[in-house]
Amino acid sequence: MKYFNFTAALLFFLIYSLGSIPPSVKFNLWLVNFIIPVALLLNIVFLLAGIVMKKRSSLYLLIVLVFGSNYLFSTIAVKSLFNQKGGGRHEVISVLNYNLSGLPGNTSSGQYKNVTNDTRDSALSGMVNYVLNNAADIQCYQEFAYGRPGEETDMLEEFEKRGYEYYFSASESRRDSSLFGIAIVSRFPILDKGDVMVSDNGFNRISYADIGIGPDTLRVVNVHLQSMQMKAFHPGFSETMEDGTRNVRVVLHKLKSGVFERSNRSDN
Repeated sequence: MKYFNFTAALLFFLIYSLGSIPPSVKFNLWLVNFIIPVALLLNIVFLLAGIVMKKRSSLYLLIVLVFGSNYLFSTIAVKSLFNQKGGGRHEVISVLNYNLSGLPGNTSSGQYKNVTNDTRDSALSGMVNYVLNNAADIQCYQEFAYGRPGEETDMLEEFEKRGYEYYFSASESRRDSSLFGIAIVSRFPILDKGDVMVSDNGFNRISYADIGIGPDTLRVVNVHLQSMQMKAFHPGFSETMEDGTRNVRVVLHKLKSGVFERSNRSDN
């Protein structure tokens, strides 16, 4: 058990260390970030097993878990436990992040393709009501369509009626005269706003809004990067083993390419 815990701790340490290296063609470590959550889970399981068995070598696992704790805290929402500082209570701000690919007009993804019109209209109406009536202080939306033919609700006007400020960054749709982009909606005043990046196709972009909350200013960044488009290659929906194997290769290739592309966009 001693050598097992030491070897496992060494392996976990290596995985956590490699996770700090940005993925690139030179350092072909694109799969590491997908392995880290599994490593964290195994690290905790092995540590608990060692404690139950009263093995001193479990200390190796505890040390390496502390080393990788930054991944743990970024995976599990524990920051709310530290809202108090020096005995004082800080205001808690709620933030909503949501991709609105199902809003009226955003049906190109085909998610309503095989349902009746009544079912589709009911789902879309429910989504509009949720967006307009949720209580989040700050809301970030991607694939936000505005001004499309047949649109019954002016979403931006409704935000204003409810006392919210917003920043809507968009480009004109290629299919009609509507606007399509991302939106940052805030219950607090927006002091400054702008775009960090807009793709050539106008579909993907990164925008920000500086929001005044009391004496402080909070910068909120809304990001909509290009999808890896893997839905059509889901191995679980393959009709034959050969198709399943091929789809696994396609998914892995898309993951690899996507990790490199997103890393490059982040660096730029």
